[in-house]
Amino acid sequence: MNRLFSGFSATATRDFPPINIWLGENSVVVTAELPGVTHDDVNLSLQEDELTLAGKREPETQEQNLSWQRRERAYGTFSRAVQLPFRVDPEKVQARFNNAFWKSSCSGWKRIGRRRSRSVLRDLNGGSAIMAQEVRTVEQQTPTSQRVPPRPVFLPPTDIYETNESIVVLAEMPRVPPDGVDISLERRVLTIRGRSAANEHGGYQRVYNEYAGGDYERVFTLSENIDRDRIEATLKDGILQLVLPKAEAARARRIELKAS
Repeated sequence: MNRLFSGFSATATRDFPPINIWLGENSVVVTAELPGVTHDDVNLSLQEDELTLAGKREPETQEQNLSWQRRERAYGTFSRAVQLPFRVDPEKVQARFNNAFWKSSCSGWKRIGRRRSRSVLRDLNGGSAIMAQEVRTVEQQTPTSQRVPPRPVFLPPTDIYETNESIVVLAEMPRVPPDGVDISLERRVLTIRGRSAANEHGGYQRVYNEYAGGDYERVFTLSENIDRDRIEATLKDGILQLVLPKAEAARARRIELKAS
């Protein structure tokens, strides 16, 4: 079996969604992490040997009167196109989308030599980030020994905003199941941890990589006293949302002037 996409290197972090490519004997698996994106927001198209994943990512809240403490997540439309090493039989394309993880399996007819892969990200401000890399076919090299490296730890991109009643934290944790999340609040220190699911495909060789499996961890120091008994946590579409209600003494109050 030959290995393709060997000339690729990691792309800029603003390329969304990050993708991995796995090559089999006569098939390709393309996976992507799509936190904050629903099934209805994704469109998959195929034209001969080019597979395109496009869609949009909307903000979780449309409220205007918010006090943003941190904004690290991007929103808007996106498009990633992958040139496959062979023309694909449309009847043999399978796609699955679950827990902010998209997987497409493609079987082909005829292998093609040199190809280029191109990814485009467009945001709501009209900016764009474009990545183009050359693809070569080289002989596969199997290591004589394989060691399992320790799982890396990532800082999940996080948005934090404040209302008069609460502080809301939105952290990206794609492929993390509910039982893989650990949240603790000690005094004013908030710690978020998550363990993502395995990212391996039996019978396939990973030939291009923009993301890896591992753990998430983020620590924040909160500026307000929090009502611990009313904290709410939800995990949906790869986004961990924490609603931290302010304690009664920490809320802003209107003070009326009494007539003398």
